[in-house]
Amino acid sequence: MIEAMAQCGGAGIKKLGLADGLFGLANIEAANFYNGVAYGVLFKMVIKNIKITDKYYKQSGTGFVNDSHCMDLTWTCVKFQ
Repeated sequence: MIEAMAQCGGAGIKKLGLADGLFGLANIEAANFYNGVAYGVLFKMVIKNIKITDKYYKQSGTGFVNDSHCMDLTWTCVKFQ
């Protein structure tokens, strides 16, 4: 779920044209899990941009299963040179 949320956040950054280049997950600042997610169940993500520069971006996200809050995550991605 962590990787899915980070990838979705990166795709959003790229789609909005806010970053250019190749970025990689560098830091997971906080990860809180409240419920598990079974295979095949819809996992909804809401992602917020905290800070975006040309060298890194920081985002946070909330995960939901069946409209029930199941996780919170804050991460940073950095640009490869």
